[in-house]
Amino acid sequence: MTQKKKVKKNKKAENKIKLLKNKTLKAILMLLIFSIIIYIIYTVMELIVTPTDTFIIENGIVSVEETATRSTSKRRNYS
Repeated sequence: MTQKKKVKKNKKAENKIKLLKNKTLKAILMLLIFSIIIYIIYTVMELIVTPTDTFIIENGIVSVEETATRSTSKRRNYS
């Protein structure tokens, strides 16, 4: 093989590797964006279906529920 053919072969291989890396990065980025969108939609749907699981309004005071154990923690106003 001549030197020119080796250089062309190496450049083609390098271009294929770069193209593969770009495609992989694009696929990972698209998957990440898709996952974030699905999570946002899920969170909004859950809030719409059962808003009292997230926010509790009692005597005009808004309090946020703790969701670690799905128990309702209410802020009491004893005035």
